[in-house]
Amino acid sequence: MQNRSPTTTSLLALALLLLAGASASTTRKIAVRPDNVLMDYLAYRYVSILHFVVPENAVSAVFNFTVYQKKTGGLMECSQQFAEVHVKSASVPLVHPDGSKYKANLLRSRRPHEPMHVDCNGDTHKISEEAPVPGDWYLVAYKAWEDPNNKPIKQEGLAASCDTILDAELVIEYPDVYLPLGVSDDDENERSLGLGSSQNLTTALLEFYVPPESPRARLTVKSSCGGECTLKLHLGGASDAVLEREINDTETSLEFRPRDEPLHRVLLRFMHGPATNLSVEIQPISSQDLQEQEQRQPALNVTEFPLVRYTLPDFFTFNFNHVVGSNANESAPLNLSATSLGVMRFRIEDALDTGGTLSVGLKINDDEKKDNVVIVACVSHGKYDAISSLGQCLRDVDDSTTGADVYVANSSVADFVHVPYPETGNWHLSLRAFCLEPASPECRQCHESCARKRWDNGTSYNGASSGCDEGVCANCTSRPCDARVKSIVASAQCVQNSCGRQGRCNVYLEAGYAFSSCYCYGGYRGFDCSDDAYVVGTSDVLARLLLLTLSNLAFVGAIYVAVRRAYYTEALAYTAVLVFSTFYHACEGGDRNHSYCLMDIDTLQFCDFFNALLSIWMTLIAMASMGSRLTSFCHILGVIVLAVGAEKDRTALWVFMLPAVTGCLIVLASWGYKCRQKGSLQYPARRYRIVYLPLGLGVVFLGLVCYAFFQTNSTYFWVHSLWHVAVALGVVLLLPKREYMQ
Repeated sequence: MQNRSPTTTSLLALALLLLAGASASTTRKIAVRPDNVLMDYLAYRYVSILHFVVPENAVSAVFNFTVYQKKTGGLMECSQQFAEVHVKSASVPLVHPDGSKYKANLLRSRRPHEPMHVDCNGDTHKISEEAPVPGDWYLVAYKAWEDPNNKPIKQEGLAASCDTILDAELVIEYPDVYLPLGVSDDDENERSLGLGSSQNLTTALLEFYVPPESPRARLTVKSSCGGECTLKLHLGGASDAVLEREINDTETSLEFRPRDEPLHRVLLRFMHGPATNLSVEIQPISSQDLQEQEQRQPALNVTEFPLVRYTLPDFFTFNFNHVVGSNANESAPLNLSATSLGVMRFRIEDALDTGGTLSVGLKINDDEKKDNVVIVACVSHGKYDAISSLGQCLRDVDDSTTGADVYVANSSVADFVHVPYPETGNWHLSLRAFCLEPASPECRQCHESCARKRWDNGTSYNGASSGCDEGVCANCTSRPCDARVKSIVASAQCVQNSCGRQGRCNVYLEAGYAFSSCYCYGGYRGFDCSDDAYVVGTSDVLARLLLLTLSNLAFVGAIYVAVRRAYYTEALAYTAVLVFSTFYHACEGGDRNHSYCLMDIDTLQFCDFFNALLSIWMTLIAMASMGSRLTSFCHILGVIVLAVGAEKDRTALWVFMLPAVTGCLIVLASWGYKCRQKGSLQYPARRYRIVYLPLGLGVVFLGLVCYAFFQTNSTYFWVHSLWHVAVALGVVLLLPKREYMQ
């Protein structure tokens, strides 16, 4: 480090302040993402993904967003709605607000992302990120999850139809003082500057070069104001955060592990107090210095295994092989040593790499004859993690100890950990081999429980007191040893291009971002379609299917009555309703294994809705009793108009209201004309007016109320079957005898 006089340092600080003055306290809106329609969360493919890019010299990133509802139709008002928003750097977050479970072993040590639960009332919310990692950031949003079984089935056109809209923007705060690498002739490891509220200079961003091969480094901050002022410090690598502290001392020293990439950034924010002159320095610490300063044991050697990337044509499909010699098609075994930590480093390049799932697996090589060998591995981002003597991962990010990510104790079976939507940057797989003594199943279980930290409620697997050196585990020991291991580091869609037997893997495109996700069948859900909490049993599926189809047999009575009363055209329409409604529900009411589709579902749905509308129309025309000519004309007119309506929007309220309201007006007009001709209000016959008409209208009204207001996903089968019966019974009551209309 070069020595400078106080005058030189003061002049340098003054020059830096003048240099930064032009951009002091600058905030700028750099991106706007309006009019994003949010969906109900039913699976991950329904999330909305917004992509932002944070520049390298950002002090803070503020994601401002509003969520509101926009009415698009219906008679009622929009009901209260909530949404959830997540913000994460380097890749999209994996969310499952429905609490769905998964069988796949997913990496737990991931970059955090906290959800914000907001009311969709148009208020402005913000998520602030201090010292954000530069590069890609993703905002994921969706309507708050509701149990789909309890969600009402709303009649289109009657209930309010509302879009939930998200507007988002990114506002960046730039530093008052920005000192990138190479800005001056200073020693690149030491920077001097001044900060203070009175000078309108409250933030500084400094860049340093730290050799990645350095095992440790020391950050030293000297402040002229001592304990009279407070500073907030953030230290980060090129792709992730390292540490943060509050500083209110004359000199503060912090030790950290440098990241793989040499560029490190120091953000200083002046909080309060008098102005201060600062000196910031980062110096690498060698292994020898560490041992001398802290009297440590010699650090474990690190053996890095080089990898070669192979990229295949499919989305997110690539793998990393350890190549030795000329055989480049297969990953060569790794020779692990008892005296060193094996490390594999591989890089996820950009957004095109992050939409799949990274799978990391290990398998003891087939020629390894030792039965007592186990392999322990840890997966980390930014810097490799060490492995303890118990086989646990010593996380560098938060100085915590977690269970091993990969644990192999059987030479014939590989163990995997999966990383959905991996963050961009350098990833590491650190691994060691241990030999167990004695090589018994009990000792294997003890070591795996310790390595994976799978101790439940303070007791081990056999009920002994917790701890890796107590109970049956007291007689078990492990020591590092040599071993040959095969590695599998590969990216694919979903989980190794599969969603199990209960789903299929699809690639989706959302706002320009491609990602893979499972499409689950038959009520299965979750990341890998393994959660069966909403799966309906076979007996229940059959019961619901039979209920929906056999309830249409109620129309046999309507057909019989129509034939007996000489309404042959109407009887044909009711027969069509019975046939097409039965086949439509036989196709849509079951699951993959218990359904029958005579035609494609869209054709069956059209036939079902069209014939239902036509039956309503013909029944009302029959009630009007207008004579054969007008009746035939109305029948053909109804066929033409209703066919167009059913094709245009068969579930809309107006499609049902058109024949119902028009038919009722025709009935009233015809009956009024007949009453005027007779000079009496005694039309139609008294028995029909007093008994059949009110009973028929009451039954149809009851069915209509249930159909419109009481259907949910869980009660659909019962309520819709009741609707079939109510309509058929209503036809029997409302279709008049010929003599009643004389």
